[in-house]
Amino acid sequence: MGVRLVPGVEWYVDRAAEARGEPGIYSSFVAAVATALQARGEAVDPAWLMGASGWAFRIIMQARMSACATRVFDWPRVLPAGLSNAGWQCVYVSRLWHEDELRAPRLAEAHAAIVAGIDAGTPAVAWDLLTPEWGLIIGYDDDGQAYDVLAPNRSLVDPGEPLAARWGRAAWRGGRRPMRGRVPYAQLGQRQIAILSVTVPGEPNGRPREESLCRALQMAVAHAEGKEWTKTPEYQLGLAAYAHWTRAVQTQPARAWGDAEYLAGHWAGARCYARDFVAQQCETCPQLEPAARAYGQVADRLLTVWQAYNGERYPDEREQEQLSDILFDAARSEAAAIAYMRRCLPME
Repeated sequence: MGVRLVPGVEWYVDRAAEARGEPGIYSSFVAAVATALQARGEAVDPAWLMGASGWAFRIIMQARMSACATRVFDWPRVLPAGLSNAGWQCVYVSRLWHEDELRAPRLAEAHAAIVAGIDAGTPAVAWDLLTPEWGLIIGYDDDGQAYDVLAPNRSLVDPGEPLAARWGRAAWRGGRRPMRGRVPYAQLGQRQIAILSVTVPGEPNGRPREESLCRALQMAVAHAEGKEWTKTPEYQLGLAAYAHWTRAVQTQPARAWGDAEYLAGHWAGARCYARDFVAQQCETCPQLEPAARAYGQVADRLLTVWQAYNGERYPDEREQEQLSDILFDAARSEAAAIAYMRRCLPME
């Protein structure tokens, strides 16, 4: 029986992106991974982590602009593969909602991996700890049969701010403060959304950066072309997602404000990292320069969309039409970026 806690864990924030007025890392999985690496003393390059993992290039949208879109993908295939391509070994333990017969053995496997990671000074990334997002298990208490956790907070309105007229201001900047708490061992993977997803980052795997770049570009092209998993027509990914988004900004009412900002922050932040990641690789692969410029255009346009939802009021009808036009232009620029990157890949 034991009690262990990884000391001094602080949720990762990309201060440089924040200073530029950009969203930073909205993906709770990638932010949790960055936090785990930072906690054990590793320097984090957010552009590399987002780019090499593929998350700088992903976009998933639902027809009614639901925030659920950000988690509609093949977790067991995408999550460990992305971390591996970014340069780290990992232990990944998963149980999906329909795998009831695996509940007990996978919970035991996950617990063993969590304990081993924490004993070595590495927090574990886990799904749905305090909110249905990825957070961190930073300690365990065998006597109390509970984990100490750190998780992102995604409340619709910061309780410290008064509601504005009508629907109220979507105060995400205050609502994104991380929360600390405890989760009973038995509740892991059994909370609001009954899926077990635990990732423990391991040591660097030594993958050459040239190989990681090639795989990242392959992931980006495959995602853009809709070749990654999604079984529901209501959700679209890659270039097709822009059509959903373009229509949704003109049809969703003000009560969708929170989800609209959340999604715009995800994908605008991602494209800022795509811009930076591709630009970094131009030093060794100058053929990527047109793709870097195209992603700069995508990032600028999506930042405009995010800023519209991150302001003091919900966009009016005229502004929604303008946002739709901006998204249409962003989609064209992204298609150009993908075409440039495809030319840099080896012939199959």
